[in-house]
Amino acid sequence: EWYESKMAAKRKRVKEDEIVDAPSLKPETDNAELPAHAAVKTPFKNPAAAPHAQKRNRNYKQIVAAIRAQKWPPNASNYVNISAPPSLLPAKKYSDISGLIAPYTDPKTGLRYHDTAEFKFISTLSQEAVSQYLALRGVVPAT
Repeated sequence: EWYESKMAAKRKRVKEDEIVDAPSLKPETDNAELPAHAAVKTPFKNPAAAPHAQKRNRNYKQIVAAIRAQKWPPNASNYVNISAPPSLLPAKKYSDISGLIAPYTDPKTGLRYHDTAEFKFISTLSQEAVSQYLALRGVVPAT
């Protein structure tokens, strides 16, 4: 009952208020020769704006050929001679067993490991296997 009375009062108010004509999307003039979508005015488009030229995607060979055709200073960086200064961040250390990031190093063997499961595996390795893992990393084991 309460909701119905509320809606009835709202309908009565809307009928009593003067409704001003809102702008419509209908064409201002009747142009029979234009298609229907062309006759609708769109307020968000600028009619004076030029259509965008479609960009052409180029592959790597075309980019390199265009760069080589230009005259570049000898020290300029581009796709042909990419050179960057050395990183200021410390080098990441990876596990000798799994290849994951290794926050730990076994002090006894010098092998890097990721978690406790790898540490348990390292503790079961023989000295020969440890030296082979270190050789893979490029470290000469201390004897």
